[in-house]
Amino acid sequence: MKTVEDICKEILRNLTESISKHDELPEDYFKILTIIGEEYGEVAKAVIDHEWKNAPKEEIIKELYQLAAMCFGFLERLEITEPLRTGILKVTLKKGKE
Repeated sequence: MKTVEDICKEILRNLTESISKHDELPEDYFKILTIIGEEYGEVAKAVIDHEWKNAPKEEIIKELYQLAAMCFGFLERLEITEPLRTGILKVTLKKGKE
């Protein structure tokens, strides 16, 4: 049985894999939201396939990890990356005025 830590590690692994394929998440929030929507659609399809076509539950889990990774990436952008960029920009602008 997996632990919460195992699940978090798998989410981060999925995010890292996605970023290595596509460089990073888009800057545009709507584009990120589109990716999240697409991942949600894949989860919905996996659930439908599981319920109606006896597809394996593992496909739902795989798609949920990908959805969670994109949501985590968006949160990371909003909570960490953008504030860091803003802070660096403020420091740079301050130094330029001296």
